[in-house]
Amino acid sequence: MSTMRKEQLFHTRESLPDSLEVIDGLILPTNYIPVDLVERIFRSHRSYMFFLGRTKEEDVESRGGAISRLSLPDNELRQHKREILKELFGRCSSRELSTTQRLRLGRELRRRYNCSVKQVARMVGLRAEELAGYL
Repeated sequence: MSTMRKEQLFHTRESLPDSLEVIDGLILPTNYIPVDLVERIFRSHRSYMFFLGRTKEEDVESRGGAISRLSLPDNELRQHKREILKELFGRCSSRELSTTQRLRLGRELRRRYNCSVKQVARMVGLRAEELAGYL
């Protein structure tokens, strides 16, 4: 395969080795993974292909699946906020927190519960416009 064809096929200008084995536009796994290791782990090609083709729910959700678009109600999120406050700061109320601590709390709420910026802003007591840049 020519260098120009490889660049078009793989959308890269990086130099690719001439020994790269490609069939129908797919790079063979033998180019990047030891075959004997895969055979020891999966025992057959069929089980390996099943593993690769299996859709994992957490993969779907991380790509914007249905559950990732759901949001928690504010009263339930307040309960989770209290737990995080005790865990991170040893406090029961966010009123006692400094701005940097509120930002940390907001990042943690966003990371754990995938809340919107507006919802996090309501929970930590900061303006959504200012908070958006830090989350």
